[in-house]
Amino acid sequence: MTKAEKTIFSALVALAAADGPISPEERAWLHEVLEEAGIKRGVSLEHPQPVDRELLRSAVRTREDRLDFLKFGLLVAMADGSVSAAEHDFLKELAQDLDVSEAELEDLRHNTVLAIEPGD
Repeated sequence: MTKAEKTIFSALVALAAADGPISPEERAWLHEVLEEAGIKRGVSLEHPQPVDRELLRSAVRTREDRLDFLKFGLLVAMADGSVSAAEHDFLKELAQDLDVSEAELEDLRHNTVLAIEPGD
């Protein structure tokens, strides 16, 4: 696992843990992400680490990558059926660190929810 991959995944784990213990649904989703990326080890789901915001900025460089990362974060947060206030606040902090406005984050959240629940 590269340092960039570890930083990105650690941020997703910290997001899932923002509202307390990582739920079984969030845990399953994070394991799937690891498997898809071919990562077998290197990040603990049991002991989330603080996010190195500067490393995250350098790991997620382009605007498109930053929006994709935040969308991924939304999917992690929604894995257990809802986005808690703590998860939402953490997402807002990550967005700010990545120079994504609250309005853009809200648009992303809205579009992500519509993609998951198109009938609502």
